[in-house]
Amino acid sequence: MKKKMVSYIRAMVLLMVMFGFFGCSTQKKGVSFAGKWKEINESMISNVKEDRILAVITDGQRFRIETENRIDIYDGTYLHQKSNYGGLQDSPSQSFQSRKIPDAQLSDSKFWKRASMGQSKPGDLIAGRETKFYSIKANRPDGEITIQLWFDSKTNIVLKSIETIYSKQVSMVVTEHTFECQEISYTDVEDKFFTVQ
Repeated sequence: MKKKMVSYIRAMVLLMVMFGFFGCSTQKKGVSFAGKWKEINESMISNVKEDRILAVITDGQRFRIETENRIDIYDGTYLHQKSNYGGLQDSPSQSFQSRKIPDAQLSDSKFWKRASMGQSKPGDLIAGRETKFYSIKANRPDGEITIQLWFDSKTNIVLKSIETIYSKQVSMVVTEHTFECQEISYTDVEDKFFTVQ
C-alpha cells in the first residue's frame, strides 16, 4: 500500500507540473495582502486528520508565513525558517535557519499563487470575496487525481484549493489536502515583515 501511495504522490506532483499549477501564474504581479488560511491534511487510509492556521503576509514577491509552531520568511533572496516547538518562541536557542533560494523554487510555499486552466465558472463566496472556480481531473489506471481551485475574481489569489487522490483499488478517496482562506485584506505591506529579528 505504501508503494501505491508514493506512486499517487509522484503522479500528483507530475500532474501539477504538467498543468502549470506551480510556477507561472495568471495572478496580477505584486498583489500585496495579509490573510489567514486553514490547512487540512486528511488521510482516509490511516484515518488521520490534521489542521492548522497559516497567517500570510506578502508584497507579491516576498512573504511571511506563520503557524503556531513555525515561521517562514522569504526576503527576496533568502528563505529563513524557524521552528518553535514546545512554546519556545522567544528562546535564544531557537534561531532562524537561512538558505539562498531562487524565487522559482518557492512555488510550493506560495499556495495562494497558481495558474488557472480551461473554463471557469462562478465559485462560492470565500472570505467575503467573489470567486472563479476551476477543476481539473487526471485519470490513471489505478485511480484519479482532482484539483479544485477558487480564485479571487478581482486579484486571482487562490482563496481555496482542494487536491484529492482517489484509488480504484480501495474505491475511495485516500488523501485530501485543503487550503481555505478565512480572512484577507489587500493592503500595502511594510518591509519589517520580511526581515529576521
